[in-house]
Amino acid sequence: MLAELNQLLKQNWQEWEVPREPDKKWAKKAQDLLANWWQLKQQRQQEMDASIANNSGSETLYDQPFEDKKKLRVAGPFTVETLQSFEPINPENVEAEKQQDNSTF
Repeated sequence: MLAELNQLLKQNWQEWEVPREPDKKWAKKAQDLLANWWQLKQQRQQEMDASIANNSGSETLYDQPFEDKKKLRVAGPFTVETLQSFEPINPENVEAEKQQDNSTF
């Protein structure tokens, strides 16, 4: 069906590139093919979802991390605005580096 749609519209679409809505300029046959394509794709997805639901067991997942005393575990809603450098920097060296960088241009 995709090959026929591509041939009608002179396209080379892959499955994930097929548009959801037809262009109004398309021929009626191309519009019908596209509608049928999406109907079959939705039907296939529903069949896969039903198969997964019927054949898979459920399992309650609990957060049980491996305890490693060398690592700090942090949880919660937070944001990190910046990361600080832990290496001490001499302000005199910063000025010297700026002057050296400016001299190269």
